[in-house]
Amino acid sequence: MTGKGIGPIAAALGRRGRMTAVEEFLDADRRALAERVAEIFRWIFLVVLLILNNFGGVRFAGAQLFVNAILLAWAAANLVVTILLSRGLKPGPQFGLVTMVGDILAGAALVYFSNGLTSPYILALFLAIIASAVRFGLYFSVLCAVAVSFIYLFVGGTAPSLQDFTVHPQVGLEALGRVFLFLVVALVTGLIGEELIRERRLAISRAAQAEALQQMSSALAYSLDVNDLFEVVLQQAVRITRAESGALILNTGGRLQLAAYHGRGGRSDKAAMAKGDALIERVMETGEAIHIKGDNHPYHELLGIQPPLSVIVAPIPVQGRVAAVIRLSHYSQSDAFSDQQFFLVNALAGSASGPLANSLRYERKTREAITDGLTGLLNHREFRHRLDLEFSRYRRRGTPFSVMLIDLDHFKSVNDSMGHHHGDEILKSAGDLVRRTTRDNDLTARYGGDEIVVLLPDTDQDQARSAAERMVAAVRRNQIPATPARDLTFSIGVGTCPGDASSADEVLMAA
Repeated sequence: MTGKGIGPIAAALGRRGRMTAVEEFLDADRRALAERVAEIFRWIFLVVLLILNNFGGVRFAGAQLFVNAILLAWAAANLVVTILLSRGLKPGPQFGLVTMVGDILAGAALVYFSNGLTSPYILALFLAIIASAVRFGLYFSVLCAVAVSFIYLFVGGTAPSLQDFTVHPQVGLEALGRVFLFLVVALVTGLIGEELIRERRLAISRAAQAEALQQMSSALAYSLDVNDLFEVVLQQAVRITRAESGALILNTGGRLQLAAYHGRGGRSDKAAMAKGDALIERVMETGEAIHIKGDNHPYHELLGIQPPLSVIVAPIPVQGRVAAVIRLSHYSQSDAFSDQQFFLVNALAGSASGPLANSLRYERKTREAITDGLTGLLNHREFRHRLDLEFSRYRRRGTPFSVMLIDLDHFKSVNDSMGHHHGDEILKSAGDLVRRTTRDNDLTARYGGDEIVVLLPDTDQDQARSAAERMVAAVRRNQIPATPARDLTFSIGVGTCPGDASSADEVLMAA
C-alpha cells in the first residue's frame, strides 16, 4: 500500500520538477499565442496598406506596382503561417525570429518605395515592433525599434540633415518624432507584454502548485509508512520554496527527533536541525507558523548562532497537538521566501496532518501487535516468525545462527513472596538488561512467563557461549534485587544451527 501511495507523488514531482515543466509549457504556449496575435495583426495591416495603395488619395509615382507585389508576397507568406498554425504547429524561437525578420524586411521594402515622412507604410514598421513585443518581450521589442528607426531614417531616405533643422526645422523634428514614437510603442507594448507574461506565469505556477498539493494529498491518504510520508512532504516543501536546507522534526512526547532532512548545509546545519532551537519549540507550543524575513524580525534572535536570513517553520497538527514541524532555511537571501510560498507550505503541512495521524496510528498498532505489552520486547509470535526467517536464510546461504534462552531463577517464589506487581518490575528490568547487553542486530523477545529468548544471527557455538557468559556477568554486575535477600540471577541455555540442530524447533529444544 505504501508503494501505491508514494508512487503517484514521485511521478508527479519528476526529476526535473513540476516548476520546470510549468516553465516549458508556458514558453511553448506563449510562442504559439504570440504567433497567432502577430498573424492577425499582419492581416489587418496588409488589408489597410492594400487599400491605401490602390484606393487611397496618396500615389507614389512608378511605385504602386512594386508596392502591390511586396504586399502580395507578404500576404502569401502570412497565409503559409496561418495554415501551419491551424494545423497545430508548435512554433519554436527560430520560427519567431524568421517571421520577425520577414516583417522587418517587408516594412523596409515598403518604406524604400514610399515617400519618406508622408508614407503610410511606416505602419508596417509599427507592425514589426508590436509583433516583436508580443513574441519576445521588452528587450527584443526595443532592439526591433532601433532597427526600424534605422530603416526609416536611412533606407527610407528621411534622415534629417543639419540643414533640415536650420532651414526646415519642422521636417527634422517630425522625423525625430517618428523615431521617438517607434521607441515609445516598443516600450509600451513590451512592458504590457512582460506584465501579461508575468501574470500568466504566476497563474500557471499557482495552478501547478495547487495541483501538486492535491495529488500529494490524495496519494498520502493511502500511505501508511511514516518515513516515506516525511520524506515526500519535506521534498515537496523544499521544491516549492527552493530552500537551501529543510528539516522535518517529529515531536515524540516532548522530545524532538529529526525525521527527514534535505539541504546543502552540511553536518553542522543538520546537527542544528536535529537539536532544534527556540523557534521550533515556540511553534511546537503555539501551533502557529512563523515566517522570518531578515534579521530585523522579532523572532530572529531565537535562531541561535549563525542563523539563516529567511526561515519558514510550519506546524503539522495531529489531534489537537503539534506532532511535527517543517523548517525551511535560506542563508544568503533575506527575502528568499515569498508570502505565497509561506501560504503553500502551510497548506502542505495541513494536508499532511491526516495522513500523518493515520501513519502514526498504523505504526503504533503494528508495534503493539509484535511486542510484549509488559517488557516492550518482541512477543512470542513475532519471535517465531523471525526465527523461521533466520532458518530460511541459513538454508539458502549456510550462515550459522544461535538461540539463547534465559530463565529467571526462582521467579515463582518472587511472585509469591513479593507480589505480582514486583514480579512485573523484575521482568521489565531483566528485559532492559538483556536488550542492553546484546548486539544491535540481535533480536530479544519474551518467550513466555519468566523466559526471555535472544536470536543471535551469524553466530556459531563458541560465539554463542561467549554471549551467554557476558549475559551472566552483566546480571551479576547490575545486582537487580529480586527479593530483599537475593539478587536476580539467570539460567541460560544455548542452541546453535547447524551444530546442535537441523531445524528451528530443534534449536529451541537444544537451548
